[in-house]
Amino acid sequence: KFIELLQRSNGLTPFGLSLAGTNPVPADCSLLVIAGPFTPLHADEINQLNNYLNRGGRALVLLPENSNAGLDLLLRTSWGVELGDDRVVDTSSAREGGFVILNNFGDHDIVRPFGVTQNGLVVATPRSVTPRSAATAGSDSPQVRPLVSTSPSGKAIGNRGSRQFDPRSDKAGVIHVAVAVER
Repeated sequence: KFIELLQRSNGLTPFGLSLAGTNPVPADCSLLVIAGPFTPLHADEINQLNNYLNRGGRALVLLPENSNAGLDLLLRTSWGVELGDDRVVDTSSAREGGFVILNNFGDHDIVRPFGVTQNGLVVATPRSVTPRSAATAGSDSPQVRPLVSTSPSGKAIGNRGSRQFDPRSDKAGVIHVAVAVER
């Protein structure tokens, strides 16, 4: 349904792509979607992704809980986004199996069509994404804008032995699960 919505509202045509070896992202790619990788990306793939983004490319990176795609360092140091080592829940819209229904959309073209849906966006085991602190960001730092967030009933529960919320170490309130990053 997500692909259909992107095709219908944004005129995008999806196709598969391998960044293995020296394969770059094609110059005419308008959105690169990395959907839930289960194995870490190779250093060459991360380099190709970074080159694409530095040329003004756009990517949608979907990383579920416990995904070790190897993108944490790239997103933190080059793009100002901190991936949480956590699992996001929203007590106002939780479903079995770690699914969350999200209805809190930012003001960005890519999520504008979701704002008109009555059902919300169902997301499986999301992680938190947090913009890097403005105090540590330089004047040429990327601009990070929230795309999708929980309601004020959201919680980001750290990946430790317990699945219970701990107010000393976990976050509560509106938790971002998707952001747009632009230079």
